[in-house]
Amino acid sequence: MKRLHLVTVIFIGLALSVSGCAPKTNKVKTSNNNNTTSTFNNNPIPGYTPPPGYPNPPSATPVDPHPDPYSSNNCGANSGLKGGGIGYGSGNEAGHADAGQTINYYKVNDPPVTAHGNGTGVTVWSSQTDLSPSISQSVFFTNSRFNLRVIPRVVTQGATDTRTGANCQYVPRPYQKLKVGVRLRRADLSTGDYYQFGVGDFNGDGESDGIPLNQASRVHEFQVPQGSSQPLVVEVLNIEWDWSCYEYETQNYCNVPGFCPWDKVWMSECVSVELQFSTDDTKDIVGIRTSDP
Repeated sequence: MKRLHLVTVIFIGLALSVSGCAPKTNKVKTSNNNNTTSTFNNNPIPGYTPPPGYPNPPSATPVDPHPDPYSSNNCGANSGLKGGGIGYGSGNEAGHADAGQTINYYKVNDPPVTAHGNGTGVTVWSSQTDLSPSISQSVFFTNSRFNLRVIPRVVTQGATDTRTGANCQYVPRPYQKLKVGVRLRRADLSTGDYYQFGVGDFNGDGESDGIPLNQASRVHEFQVPQGSSQPLVVEVLNIEWDWSCYEYETQNYCNVPGFCPWDKVWMSECVSVELQFSTDDTKDIVGIRTSDP
């Protein structure tokens, strides 16, 4: 009996030593965003749905007729990226006093509007509730003029969502251009005059140009609502970027429908936008208007 017991102990010890040497399996946790899951190169990227054929991407053509704002483009002539957008100034231009105004146009840039992506029609920033304490609501009073432009800015590491206070948890994505929706309305109404900056095709390539990083958009002359004694409300919504398309194309997925050349900013990611606007009381913003050819 002792000999049998000794053999049993030796057998169990060998079994444990073999199992202890077995390689461990590393599990990659994927992230969900709008019911989509992604694992490009085994790295979770919220907001992605790999296209058909993944992980066997098609071959790319190494010729690119488009001026590509990124450092590399694996898709060449098949790229869905349509150039670097069109800017209309730096945002530092002096205003024009057309009626003796001495105050320059206003800027919402300290801090700029920083927002996570969201669904279509969802407000991600409002001057009524999310304005910096350093800016008075009185600047949104006007009778006849409200001209506005936007400037895409770089998201700083560790930034927070201006509206919700939530941290921008991921490393900022290197988007190069944006489209930004803005609505002007009365404080007591939910609807108003809406315009999405960057939608024009002024370079003639068949797609929206977008607004390049750190460059100003065209100036939009909003219709000023009448009959209210309260400050007007500016809302930001429907922000789109080019980064989804670029990230797909680094994996050799070229011109993926729904992601190229534009995609909604993912709900897990942040972008930053500066707003500049002029009213009756300020010098007007100079520059090309959205209504100009």
